[in-house]
Amino acid sequence: MVKEMAKLQFPAYGSLYFADAPIDPSSKVDLRNGFCIGPHCATQYWCLGPKESRFYTRRKPNRGPYVGFSRIPDTASTTEASATGAIQEHLLLLESCEKVIKELIKCQAVQNVAAPMLLHPDLHKRNIFVSIQDPSKITAVIDWQSSGVEPIFSFANETPDMVVDPSVDMPLFQDEPETPPETTQSSQANESGKEISICEQTFEVALKGWVPKLHDARTLDETLLRPIRYCQSSWMDGATALRQELLELSQHWSELGLSAPCPYQPSPEELMKHSREWEDFDSSQRLKLFLVRSINSNTDGWVPPEAWEAAKDANQSLFEEWMKTVSQSDDADMNEVRGRRLWPFDVDVNN
Repeated sequence: MVKEMAKLQFPAYGSLYFADAPIDPSSKVDLRNGFCIGPHCATQYWCLGPKESRFYTRRKPNRGPYVGFSRIPDTASTTEASATGAIQEHLLLLESCEKVIKELIKCQAVQNVAAPMLLHPDLHKRNIFVSIQDPSKITAVIDWQSSGVEPIFSFANETPDMVVDPSVDMPLFQDEPETPPETTQSSQANESGKEISICEQTFEVALKGWVPKLHDARTLDETLLRPIRYCQSSWMDGATALRQELLELSQHWSELGLSAPCPYQPSPEELMKHSREWEDFDSSQRLKLFLVRSINSNTDGWVPPEAWEAAKDANQSLFEEWMKTVSQSDDADMNEVRGRRLWPFDVDVNN
């Protein structure tokens, strides 16, 4: 399916509509066979989440369609402070990011993986139905609502969950004991790991043979692409992550073949401040990854209804263990308030 979709050629970026769809004619790019490309339907273009509309009082979201690789993710404004600091500081960062992206889209390496491509953005197990009689036969694929015609690199960091090893954990507590010999992985677990490894290799080989442009995008240095992908979500995810991406890019600017001077040049004071904020952000992300794997949730904390009570109890138990570790920490800057702030999911602090 991915191979056949990748063969299709499009003149613009956006979402597919029937040609007679009741949308503004000026927002249509006509295609053949009764279709057109119109405004993008993905959720990130419609600010429909709780209070998201407040992020777009300065510049409205531009949903396209876009002809040519000249789309710049919109910088946003708000009348409320962001979770990561002052509004003006965040706006200045977004303005720097916009200047950086204007240089990045001139880069030939980025342009080579920026052609419009139609793909399903969420090809995971939960969205793929197979035949009961023959599980090798796909009978349906659901959850197409956010599919769109995007630059190829937009899909480059997506890997279906059936070819990803979910068992790799990272340590959470410094005093976590080593696994004793009698509890080493079973032969069944080892066999599962081998199967996953084979799936990962097969996936990459299949992409290289069937969708070479997508494979090329996956091999491109991510440092070039991450500021383009993530700047539009910085009001929700925090300025710290975006600042880190810009810092890494600026440090490798010349190595990546970018000839113009890097527009992002932080001051020493900004670097010191970022270093402290990045430490907290990184710790929080590591905690979240550990929790996702421990309670079998997604990164937003969603779990199946039947697993809710067990996940809630596990989250609470792990939080209490985390707070014990915080209280015993030798880090002078680590305290109860900071420890609670770093925990990514809701807990009962009075428990």
